[in-house]
Amino acid sequence: MRIFVNALVVSLLAVLATSPAAAQATVDPTGHWEGTITAPMGQIDFEVDVVRDATSALSATYGQRASSVRGLPLTQVALDGRTFTFVLSTGGAGGGAFKGDILSDGKTISGDVKATVGSAPFTAYRTGEAVVAWKITNAIVSAALAGRWTGTLDAGGGQAVLQLTIANRENGTAFAQIAQASQPELRLEAALTERGGDVSIDVPAVGGSWKGALSGDSMAGTWTQAGSSLPLTFTRAK
Repeated sequence: MRIFVNALVVSLLAVLATSPAAAQATVDPTGHWEGTITAPMGQIDFEVDVVRDATSALSATYGQRASSVRGLPLTQVALDGRTFTFVLSTGGAGGGAFKGDILSDGKTISGDVKATVGSAPFTAYRTGEAVVAWKITNAIVSAALAGRWTGTLDAGGGQAVLQLTIANRENGTAFAQIAQASQPELRLEAALTERGGDVSIDVPAVGGSWKGALSGDSMAGTWTQAGSSLPLTFTRAK
């Protein structure tokens, strides 16, 4: 009888190990994924890098080589069984909510992305380890440049109010973050250079940059992105 019971336990364990629930528990979405959205206007190629932090929480970034976007933070990154979801919450670069299933090979995601203009299918393939965006380190800046700044970008008949925060750290470095007023929680790291009154800002996550001159409580300059340039003046926030 003992032999029969032991054999039954082993058999049950073998069945559980190959059951759908057990298979779902071993799914790992981390890594570097390269995918394509099949949209009505044509294919959109993208990249997603997924990692886990020290608490095993998932985080991910988005990239598009065609538009020089890289390291753009994704929100609502989650895994439910084999279903992997994330949201590209900016208006550009093919923004939308992605939902796909990780197939049995563990290297393919198939699903749909939903945006305000409709939905489209996408497929992504895991090609290797996640590529972590390089950490931006800025030299300390002058007291005249440090602070909070706002500017309005007029583009395509619409306006985007930008919030720029610049501050020195105690360790002898500085940080710069830029966000849209409509999405203040999505703060993008920026590389910052100050030479006299000349200031340049590079935002690799969206493939954009700004160059201008500091004069009192105003910084007049030009924003460049995707081959186009527009005037953009920052004023010190009160």
